[in-house]
Amino acid sequence: MVPAKDIEDVEILKHRYDGFEKEMNSNASRVAVVNQLARQLLHVEHPNSEEIVSRQNQLNAKWSELREKAEAKRDELNSAHGLQTFHIECRETVAWIEDKTRILEETATLEMDLTGIMTLQVEFIRFYIIED
Repeated sequence: MVPAKDIEDVEILKHRYDGFEKEMNSNASRVAVVNQLARQLLHVEHPNSEEIVSRQNQLNAKWSELREKAEAKRDELNSAHGLQTFHIECRETVAWIEDKTRILEETATLEMDLTGIMTLQVEFIRFYIIED
């Protein structure tokens, strides 16, 4: 799988996959109908029983393979979405840390006079209360 560039790409791919999965689920009944028809033909001892069994086995093998690939793709998409979410959380956390570091650096040189203390109080409120 080619990794998605951002979370929007992953969400588009997930949306497309959801449509594919719905289509697959709606066609599952077709496989069941074909299997039921095969059982009925075998029950009445159809002269082409060997061909019927062979085709039924091919169909079921392909259907099973498709379901496995679809599940693997769903897992890949969920993994990619988790990775993109992780990257977003990391960027936001780094930005938060950088902002708090900047605030601390700006207030490190303040004097302990009335103006400095008032500035520290404002920054304290901004640092601990407003942004958290």
